Amino acid sequence: MASVNAAAPGVSAPRSIWGWPRCIALTTLLVGFADFIQSYLLFALAGHRPAIGVLQGPATGVLGRAAMQGGSRTAILGTALHFAIAFAWTAAFALVYRNQPALRERTRTLPGLLSCSAVAGVVVWLTMNWIVLRFSHAHYYSLSESYFWWLLVGHIPFVGLPLVWGISRLAPDAVESRLAAT
Repeated sequence: MASVNAAAPGVSAPRSIWGWPRCIALTTLLVGFADFIQSYLLFALAGHRPAIGVLQGPATGVLGRAAMQGGSRTAILGTALHFAIAFAWTAAFALVYRNQPALRERTRTLPGLLSCSAVAGVVVWLTMNWIVLRFSHAHYYSLSESYFWWLLVGHIPFVGLPLVWGISRLAPDAVESRLAAT
């Protein structure tokens, strides 16, 4: 197949080395921003907490409750930690996606994309809550807290969907097949 960036018609250029890094970077941004939207809706709007607390929240994992009083410095730290975690989940899903042909096939359809998004969102939330939050200085949510359930459900459209959609639609093989179809 001729590359879009070929120097001459019919001359195939090597695959871009930026394919997977670009996919992972864009998906990380998508997941990170979508999850911040979920947190803003849940904690700032519905929970009547200061909006800066959404940015400071991830810093509580390192600094404890003191992060909520740290102003813009802990908001910057929290944002950096939030996107680092989004990157880790994105890279992990990309690795699984690259090595599992059945997953690549399943996510090509809307029902498959949605079901994989639901599983991914639930896995991310349960892992974050039951392992990462529990062993950090951040607040761990018990099953009896309503926020546990709101966050569990919210992770499906705000984390799982952007994660699965981003990787499955921005992966180098997906981009190439769409370009070949045009």
